[in-house]
Amino acid sequence: MKSLVRGIDKKASLRIILVGLIFLVFSVASIGIYFSTRKNPPKVVVNPIEFATDKWDGVSSSATSFEAGANFANRGESTHTINSAEAFMHFVGLVNNGETFEGKTVYLNKNIDLNGNEITSLSNFKGTFNGAYYTIFNAKINGNALFENTEDAIIEN
Repeated sequence: MKSLVRGIDKKASLRIILVGLIFLVFSVASIGIYFSTRKNPPKVVVNPIEFATDKWDGVSSSATSFEAGANFANRGESTHTINSAEAFMHFVGLVNNGETFEGKTVYLNKNIDLNGNEITSLSNFKGTFNGAYYTIFNAKINGNALFENTEDAIIEN
């Protein structure tokens, strides 16, 4: 058998052909795996408790409503917990109507989806806001930031 390329012996020619065939087989197998996973994508199971989110409807809650799902009714308390999007909007209303929360701590207890609605920045907040590693997202903020003009405030986690 003559060499396929001048200057290369028969064994080297066979090795080149063998490597080419192996490459072709792996390429075809990779393409098959790619298309089979597109038809039947792997299922990802997410713990719904881990990503519990409350979505705001854009209407509910006002600064005068005390049925917002947070314990703001007793303003003498030193800690308050926000358990819903409606409670967060109630908190925003209280702060923007003069409640500074000075000397008090507010804890976020759930991810809050503001559903693309516009909210006014929290102005003159003087307490501690602990997000507890939850997030407030999907908001159109009327102002420069969620918290503005904070004096001696602590915004954490």
